[in-house]
Amino acid sequence: MRYKTLLRCFAAFSVILAVAADGSAQSVFRLGAWCFRPGIGPDPIYSPVSNVWRVRTNERDKLLNLGLNYFVACTGIEAEQALIFMGDSLATAPAPREFETTADWSPANASSGVPYQVWRAIYETGGPGNPAWEARVNNGFTSMYNLHGGHAGLHSFLSSAEDSLSYLHKHPWAEYLANAVHVRAPGVLAAVQTCPFPPGALNALLQTASSLDVFMHCNYPFPTGTPTSGLGFQNALQTSASQFGEAATAIRTHQPGTPFYAIIQAHQASGRYNYRSPSLEEILCQINLALAYGADGIIYYLYTRTADGQEGLLDANRNPTSRYTSVQSIHNNYQGMSQSLVNIGANFLPLSWQAGFSIHQNTTEPISSTYKLYDVQSKVPGGGWDAGNETYVETGVLQSGATNHYMVVNRRCTSTESREITMRFQSTSANAYLITDLFTGDQKRFLPANATTITYTFTLGPGQGKLLKLEDLGNWSGTISSNTTWPGTVCVNANATVTSAATLTLASGANVIIAAGATLTVQGAPAAARSSPAAAARFM
Repeated sequence: MRYKTLLRCFAAFSVILAVAADGSAQSVFRLGAWCFRPGIGPDPIYSPVSNVWRVRTNERDKLLNLGLNYFVACTGIEAEQALIFMGDSLATAPAPREFETTADWSPANASSGVPYQVWRAIYETGGPGNPAWEARVNNGFTSMYNLHGGHAGLHSFLSSAEDSLSYLHKHPWAEYLANAVHVRAPGVLAAVQTCPFPPGALNALLQTASSLDVFMHCNYPFPTGTPTSGLGFQNALQTSASQFGEAATAIRTHQPGTPFYAIIQAHQASGRYNYRSPSLEEILCQINLALAYGADGIIYYLYTRTADGQEGLLDANRNPTSRYTSVQSIHNNYQGMSQSLVNIGANFLPLSWQAGFSIHQNTTEPISSTYKLYDVQSKVPGGGWDAGNETYVETGVLQSGATNHYMVVNRRCTSTESREITMRFQSTSANAYLITDLFTGDQKRFLPANATTITYTFTLGPGQGKLLKLEDLGNWSGTISSNTTWPGTVCVNANATVTSAATLTLASGANVIIAAGATLTVQGAPAAARSSPAAAARFM
């Protein structure tokens, strides 16, 4: 039997948390909110009904309209204590209902006559080996577990402090807290959340605190006065790229597979802290940078804290701000593609992060032979190329098995800063390649490459990103004389013959591409076998 195609060749700060375990890898991309303590202002938005906290309808809808499926309580006041019952409160709400939440306080116990915030133990004197300190931590976790462990939706216990784990002598304390969670709260995981840290501190933390199960990191790149474009803007944004990169590297090195949630700036502040309000494009860019560094979820500040002038996605009167509208738009209609960010993020969950490159800092070719990344160039559509040191494009490399994926981000964020981006990948000239845009499904085939590099060009709007998969389809030609299985997509680049002594099996869903001018000849019988009757194969 002879198959032939006429295809033409045509040229991708630290906080310890206890996290309820489900015994399996994360299957849903997380979109969450981190609570400010409101301080002064309106009454708490939660009210108890029959001893069960329920979110008032209008406030519940604000959460659902953002597409949230995760919530982190910051401090132990009435409103935020209620968040541990988020799973219950959504029992009659429309989808999504998969809220997971955290709490940070325990009721009065033998170590404290008042409700106790266990996370503050990291600030105290004593530490592991001090009986009073250990009792305070252990009793705190036990009481929290006894009070809240049975409630649907409970996810985490906030259980250490914010910046002290940047100091090396505190790292054994983090390990103690993680183990205390495991012992005192059966079936619960331990996580760490950091904010900006001295170079090397995060690597040392994750190397020392080996019992951590989930990791969060926050970075807020836009202080008041940060410009919206140019070198000053890019230097500010580089803090996020660099710290996400250090976090991802430390996780890959010491605790591979640990979920990573990025807490980004979608708030503004004036007072104790000073941050300007980010635009929709700047929020989108931060999200895409986090994805480029393997984030499994994105978290924001939601509520306003009037005591020190910090305003989240909702203002002091619990009304949506312009940033709420921006986040809602990104979550529900990512980059105008009619896809939710939860669905976009699901593309990243099976992938393993490998490396990240700020292209304006990597101007030597090849950028990385290890990951087949030869060069990245950018220009205004229809204009000239940006200078190498002004190619403000971030490229993260992730893998599924040995297959490279590239998350490419346009780091320019004003309305006039769309960029046409050309990627060049290293290739073997005789092999065929397939580049797939995983967000849109668009594909480009190289049958065969006919060069040592292949190029792929596309346009990204301000702050936008694109996830490309690069598959080396190899070089099927010559004689196949032993039983052979073709999985996935394979390309016959030149004439190939399957002898009568061999069986060619096409795996489920296989795509066989036969380059222009090539033939596939199968001698004898059976001509070809499929792995199952329902596993259709396609010849293209």
